Amino acid sequence: YQRRVHGSAIPEQVLRQAGEVQHLDLTMNQLSNIDFLTVFPRLQKLVLDNNNLTSIQGFPPLQSLTHLCINKNQLNDINSVLDSLEGKVPKLQYLSLLGNPACPSLLNKSSSDEYERYRIYTIHRLGQQLKFLDSQQVTNEERQLALTSGKYMRVAKPVENRDKEKETTPAMKDFYSNEPSRLGQHASYISRSGNTYKGKFSEGNRFIRDSEL
Repeated sequence: YQRRVHGSAIPEQVLRQAGEVQHLDLTMNQLSNIDFLTVFPRLQKLVLDNNNLTSIQGFPPLQSLTHLCINKNQLNDINSVLDSLEGKVPKLQYLSLLGNPACPSLLNKSSSDEYERYRIYTIHRLGQQLKFLDSQQVTNEERQLALTSGKYMRVAKPVENRDKEKETTPAMKDFYSNEPSRLGQHASYISRSGNTYKGKFSEGNRFIRDSEL
């Protein structure tokens, strides 16, 4: 027995334990919505990499969430993403949005200035407690800029047509290559331990060590 989530399924045993789950990895589950998150109020670490999410509107308040990875989806509006998270994740320390059209990076031919503005604005919106954004540690200088200038760094990026959004550079394809053995397989993972998630399929986690958190 499984609950369908727009083309994928959350195992019934996971749903039965939802109120106690602290770590949840739904990498490569073909998710197109996050409505199911309302039944996981105690999440500390959430990985939604390599899915079909175009929006995270309706993201529920998760007071204990410290790690959030939404790499390699189809999020195309950073302001909408931040609107969905602001005020709902007060303990968030690590956020990774790599591989989304909404996330400026050298992999999608954005300039270094665009990426810096995106970082400062994101820190401004989500708070000084943020320690890592994408693959880089948040610096004291960035925190200070977020305080003094963050509100002026709003990212204005036109939404391209869907065909262009699906185009990726060779570098991006190599960077996000998936193992053939995982294709078509769900990868749900839950835990109630205090260990840091080390799933090798999470695109952001590979950049940090436990000692840096």
